[in-house]
Amino acid sequence: MEVIDLPFISIKDELAYMEVLDDPRTQTALKDEEQRWAKIQSHLQPEQKAWKELLDKSDQEYFMEPHCIDDGVEIRYKDHGYIELKKGNKVWQAVYAYEKTDTDLYVVEDVQYVGSEIMKLTCEGKWTLEKVGPSFVVNKNKIYVQGCKSVQRYYTIDEVDIAGNRKTIITSTKKSQIVTPLEYAMGNLWYMQSSQRHRSLWSYDGQKKRVVDENKNLLGFSYPYWYTDKDIYNVRSGQHIHESKDHLILEIYPFNKGILIVYLTKQIISLSFLKDGKERFIFRPNSAGKLMKTKEENAEANFLWFSSIELPRRITFNGELKEVKAKDLGLVAAYSLFGRKGYHIPVTTVYERGTEPRGLIAYVYGHYHIPTPTHLVPRWWSFMKKGFAVAFIGVRGGGDDGIEGWDAGRGNNRSVGLLDYISAIGRLQVSYGIKSSRTILYGRSAGGFHVANAVQKVTNPKSLCGAVWAEAPYVDVLKGCINYDIPVTPFERDEFFIAENFEGFHAALKLDPILTVPKAIGGGVTILATDGLHDTEVMYWEPLKWCHILRKNGWNKVACRIDPNTGHFMIGEGTNEKRAADCAFLLSSIGLD
Repeated sequence: MEVIDLPFISIKDELAYMEVLDDPRTQTALKDEEQRWAKIQSHLQPEQKAWKELLDKSDQEYFMEPHCIDDGVEIRYKDHGYIELKKGNKVWQAVYAYEKTDTDLYVVEDVQYVGSEIMKLTCEGKWTLEKVGPSFVVNKNKIYVQGCKSVQRYYTIDEVDIAGNRKTIITSTKKSQIVTPLEYAMGNLWYMQSSQRHRSLWSYDGQKKRVVDENKNLLGFSYPYWYTDKDIYNVRSGQHIHESKDHLILEIYPFNKGILIVYLTKQIISLSFLKDGKERFIFRPNSAGKLMKTKEENAEANFLWFSSIELPRRITFNGELKEVKAKDLGLVAAYSLFGRKGYHIPVTTVYERGTEPRGLIAYVYGHYHIPTPTHLVPRWWSFMKKGFAVAFIGVRGGGDDGIEGWDAGRGNNRSVGLLDYISAIGRLQVSYGIKSSRTILYGRSAGGFHVANAVQKVTNPKSLCGAVWAEAPYVDVLKGCINYDIPVTPFERDEFFIAENFEGFHAALKLDPILTVPKAIGGGVTILATDGLHDTEVMYWEPLKWCHILRKNGWNKVACRIDPNTGHFMIGEGTNEKRAADCAFLLSSIGLD
């Protein structure tokens, strides 16, 4: 037992040994969970096989053709933002970023465990550098890449020459912030220094110069403009270029004497072109999705539109928009705004056309100003084929409604997003006539924080759902906020809780799922918590501890699967077999197949 001295109290952590992987008791706990899971699987072989076939079929249809081809390099955009590259017989399965030049292919990829966020930069066929971050910029014979001494602590930008020799040229001025190279333009390297909430823009030409301070709500940069979610400015002149009054800016692409602007407002994306002070809207999709720039040649830009209802669509813009038709997947994307105390919660619900959904997946993330990924990924397509509606719920604290919506549910206000989520679930169940017993709450990483709290904060969890699917869930919250051995902790302080002051400590204590597990009513609901043993964001012990305490408090159907060969995103070899087992267990637990 470990006594933890917190800022205001001491607590006894009977499971602290789980944080030491080599502790024999930890190994025993992991073995016990492995045996429990094997026993569950042994009773679900037919269902698991059917799910595996469905997942494989979805992958085959979605990824059979590359999403785009760049000079012989096939590119496929995968779950969680990963990219798969294929060049001849060579395949890179877990790419964070890449760049193709006339002579070379540069790739930042996972070193060993997909999602471990331990990365290497490779110049194909020439050299490899380890201990790098995911962001880099190529300028002629120089590469500027994030450097790190440990995972996710990108305190430097390193200059690399064509032979692979590196030297550090920029170091963060604050150890709670990271530095990220953005662009090389006009003889300057432009880079951002940022924590989760505060960002500043810098330029470097041998000397560092701060261009925009961290109090300007800086969202992004594309030379020669920096922008917030409402305004665009010229970095050379300081001139205010554009104010958006009715929409929130997500990204900008300046070219051909104008600016292409991507707007995101409550999950709806629109596209406009700003030229000579006049704005013209050119793209208004009727469902949520994601627009991604893939290539620019002279005055032409190529994009992919990832939608909820079709295969990726190719778009070319050179002053006018040209679209290539994409295959309709036979799905409906219904858009709703659910009111709660003056705020309208955006929800995109996707299901098979011409059917009445028989079950509900209530998806939530709601952190870090990250928009809810409402564009379709094959894992959810499989559920839709099984008759489920998948609802993407845009709670405050995420990025669906700009910086204001982010701040409304950030830090000590985390309960705002949680209550948005709980409220929307009830409205969805009524709207689609779906019983709570056939509802699965899904959240991964920081989204796991919401689903764990949701099922524990309601009076009777069975009135809310039949099961919870928590992937790599952040649940050891209070201890995590003060544990600087976890790489992400210094950067979480703007996002979660500063537990050293009383307000932050109190807010964290109330919303720490591990410290607030209630006694189960009627055995509780089914819980499936998973993680990768090599996760560097949410440590494996968090779901391990949580599931142990749930069982101790009378929750009858609790499964914990810790994958020994993956990291945070739990993808890699055998992914569909493992997901099929998860799906078979969850559906059987709520009485569906």
